[in-house]
Amino acid sequence: MEAMRSYERYGLLLNERVVKTPIAVSAMAGIVDAEYALERAAHIGAAFLGGYSIDGPTMEASRTLAAAGRPEFLYEDPVEALAAQV
Repeated sequence: MEAMRSYERYGLLLNERVVKTPIAVSAMAGIVDAEYALERAAHIGAAFLGGYSIDGPTMEASRTLAAAGRPEFLYEDPVEALAAQV
């Protein structure tokens, strides 16, 4: 019932699911992972997980960032890490 009211109000669908509110969180200057999104689930309609390097050039850039103290973009297996978050 709540989903129908949200759809009538906002008219938003993502992956064939009603979006309950037009508020989304996304990675910008910090980390947005599943834990962050789930802590805010009551107040957001969508979360866009960020910071996954999956090809050669972005993996190399992630190694450079990790060496400079920003390891949150580097994963042993980025596909496995992303699957775990989803």
